[in-house]
Amino acid sequence: MRETAVRISVILCTYNGEHYLFEQLESIAAQTRLPDELIICDDGSTDRTRSILDVFAAQAAFPVLVYYNTRNLGSTRNFEQALRLVNGDIIAFADQDDYWYQHKLAVLESAMRQSPRAGFVFSDADVVDSERRPLEVRLWQSVRFSASEQEQAARGEFANVLLRHPVVTGATMAFRTQWRDLFLPIPENWIHDAWISFWITLMADVIVIPEPLMQYRQHTLNQIGISGRTRLDRMRVALKTDPQIYQLLYERYSVLLERLEQSPHIAHDILPAVRTKLQHLNARRNMPRNRVARFPVILRELFSGHYKHYSGSALNAIRDLLLTHDARTPP
Repeated sequence: MRETAVRISVILCTYNGEHYLFEQLESIAAQTRLPDELIICDDGSTDRTRSILDVFAAQAAFPVLVYYNTRNLGSTRNFEQALRLVNGDIIAFADQDDYWYQHKLAVLESAMRQSPRAGFVFSDADVVDSERRPLEVRLWQSVRFSASEQEQAARGEFANVLLRHPVVTGATMAFRTQWRDLFLPIPENWIHDAWISFWITLMADVIVIPEPLMQYRQHTLNQIGISGRTRLDRMRVALKTDPQIYQLLYERYSVLLERLEQSPHIAHDILPAVRTKLQHLNARRNMPRNRVARFPVILRELFSGHYKHYSGSALNAIRDLLLTHDARTPP
């Protein structure tokens, strides 16, 4: 029986990306399974990005639609604009500074074909430096997407992983367009990949591909980088983190809970877990200045399992104890 044709749309959002953009475009053009369309939204670049895009669009072997914003929309709104423009059945994200292996789209398409109930798929990636030299670390290692969490995803428990911490990097994922209206619009205080992956996870199966399908480039211009490789590295970074991050996370998950409660499509069994996550973040954002006074709060959150289930690791209890900043919101 002949397989139904599947159209794949690739989204690429650009902004002053002249340093690495050409390599990324070349890697997309070299795919063994070419995209059916490439949607590019440039957010007002002032470097050579526009000329690079014009030349590529004129020479590509597949449709390339380039939109130049007349005003800067910001990362989230620009991604959202691109999402609304696609015509394909599957949407894959591309970042302007990464590099795709030739078989990336073919592997993602095959995975989605073999699992009709899957809402999205994402893979691992090789982390490289600005010159694409290997940094001897994988992306999943960096975001601490452990083997046990991969097993949770296989069991259909991926929402619990994402409530613990975000592990899906947009540049490694592809999802079915049918779910687009479920999560739009994307709140300004959320990163698009974390928001999209959580919503689709609640509605469909998830496929995880341990194979690296691209190179994730680390350089000084990264909007979002990767964390330390070891627990000690991560603790050092954590102790330098402004505790106001808890306020930001509390606001994010408050928006998520509100949207979930309003959605007619979401099963209510996820709501108690999101509320507990909020309670945990509330405890962390209102941690007392005095370290001794923090002990009861930290022990309560530790023995209840909240650090483990909603903050990624019990090591965050040590972080909260040692922080020297005022963790409370400003008056």
